[in-house]
Amino acid sequence: MGLGQSDFELLLSDGQLVTTTAISDEVYDTGPFTAGNTGIDLGALGKLWLMVMVRGDVTASGNATVTFTLESDDVATLDDSPTVHWSSVAYGKAILVDNYVVYKGPVPSDTYQAHVGVRYTVATGPLTSVSAFTAVLGTQPYILKQHAHALDFA
Repeated sequence: MGLGQSDFELLLSDGQLVTTTAISDEVYDTGPFTAGNTGIDLGALGKLWLMVMVRGDVTASGNATVTFTLESDDVATLDDSPTVHWSSVAYGKAILVDNYVVYKGPVPSDTYQAHVGVRYTVATGPLTSVSAFTAVLGTQPYILKQHAHALDFA
């Protein structure tokens, strides 16, 4: 599905296990751009939303922190010269408990390059293997739904 459709939803990370700094498992490809264009404003009119949440208590042997960023780059690995479009504060591991919502809001208006993803920057890590994150881009704000067996979002 494309961005123009009302039910667009893209999981960038789906309970992605993170121990050291990492890029989301999936990176959204915004292209191809038409001749002369070098980017697209994904946040125009507030129609695209981002949600980042913790899926499993973040643990580490030290005083680990995690900073979450929404980035774009001209390469899918987001390692050429990425542009940061949104950044969280550095969250301490005690705050990052299972189902904690780090961010749920509109994607900032800005010119995004061809590839968009979330970076999880771990400081004073590593985290343990139970530390997991979910990140979603979509055209609808997400409502958390609690089920007996899991926490889903719609």
